[in-house]
Amino acid sequence: MSYIVFIDFDGPLFPKRTFLMNENKNIFQSQKCKELKLHPYITYWKMDQMAVGMLNNFAERGAKFVLSTSWSQLHDLPTLENLLKVNGFNGEIHKDWHLDFNQEDLNRSQQIKKWLDSHPEYNQKYIMIDDVVSAPEIAKPDLMKMYGLDPSRIFLVDENNGILMKQYHDMLKFFPS
Repeated sequence: MSYIVFIDFDGPLFPKRTFLMNENKNIFQSQKCKELKLHPYITYWKMDQMAVGMLNNFAERGAKFVLSTSWSQLHDLPTLENLLKVNGFNGEIHKDWHLDFNQEDLNRSQQIKKWLDSHPEYNQKYIMIDDVVSAPEIAKPDLMKMYGLDPSRIFLVDENNGILMKQYHDMLKFFPS
C-alpha cells in the first residue's frame, strides 16, 4: 500500500531562499520558464534541491504525490511533471493528481479532506506539506480536527526556508522504513 504526500509548491519546494539561486534570478530564468512552458505569471523554476531529495526519499518508501498547489490551476499535468523531473524529482504523481480548486467555497484543508473521502484507502496514510501563507487555516489544529484531518500529519514549513531537517525526520515517522 502506498502513502500520499499532499505537496504545495510555493513554500515547501520554492521557499523564498530559492529566489537567490542563479537559476531563478539571472537573465536565463525567463527563457527557462518559457522553455518549460510555465505560465507567464511564474518567473522561477529551480526548486530547493534538499526538498526534492526529501520527496524522493518518501517516494522510495512508497509515497505517491498529490499536488495541492495553485500551480495546478495554471498548468496541465505534463507541464508540472516535466518541471518536477527537470528538478530531479523521481516520485510518482497519483492519477488523481491535484485538488479540486474549482470549488472556491472550500479552503485547501477542505479540498484535501474531499480528496481523501474519494480515496478512503489513504485515510490514515497521508501527510500534508504546506505553508501558512498558502493555507492559513492549516495552522489551527482544532479546525483541522473539525474537518476530519489529523493535525499530526500536517507539516507547515517556513515560507523563507522551506522544509527543515527536523520536519523531515518527523515526516519520516509516517512512512514504513
